[in-house]
Amino acid sequence: MLGKGLFYKSTDLVELGGFHPWVAIEDPEVGMRFWHYGRKLGIIENPLIEEVPSTIKRGITQRKRWVCGFFQSLNVPLKEMGFKYSDRLRAWTNFLPCLSFWVGSIGVPTGIWALWTYIQGTSILPTWTIYHSIFNLTGCAAALATIYWTTWKRTALVLNTRRERLWYLLRVNPISLMVWWLIWLIPLWIGYRMFREDGGLVWARTVKIDANAMLVRRKFARGHSR
Repeated sequence: MLGKGLFYKSTDLVELGGFHPWVAIEDPEVGMRFWHYGRKLGIIENPLIEEVPSTIKRGITQRKRWVCGFFQSLNVPLKEMGFKYSDRLRAWTNFLPCLSFWVGSIGVPTGIWALWTYIQGTSILPTWTIYHSIFNLTGCAAALATIYWTTWKRTALVLNTRRERLWYLLRVNPISLMVWWLIWLIPLWIGYRMFREDGGLVWARTVKIDANAMLVRRKFARGHSR
């Protein structure tokens, strides 16, 4: 569930009513239902290897379904399960990181303009905004450093050499990440529109590739060679 390796007892799921038939994704609704009724969710510490779409267009197809499903699961189901207002706010924090991607559409051009006017000496912004920006950039750098360090360690599971792992990190650089975050605006808008128009009831298959086949065969061969 949610790509984090969460597992639960199937008997608990059956007892709590099974999967919601009209929600585009089951992950958040099932997880919140288990939490609300005091059932246990298991977490595997090791990262999962998951198939992903191979193109941006297919990625948008996948993520618009995610967005629609989150809007659906955070609306009527929470009220029907009897969530208190404070608990509904806590449930929304599951979705806020993705929902906040729209801020980039304002923040990126505004930041570029602010930096340019500061360099030119024509900035109209008060001094305190500079310190606020420095604080935000420091926090962003610390967060990215943590992410890159974790990614460096985890890529050892699927990439054979340090060169391949370094090339991966160079491709997933802060600029490409910023572009990807802006692309998220597309599935956010489409997913919200699907939610408002009951478009989540339309089947949309996410086309993926069998990228793990070679990895599995390689791991299997290593195990037998020992």
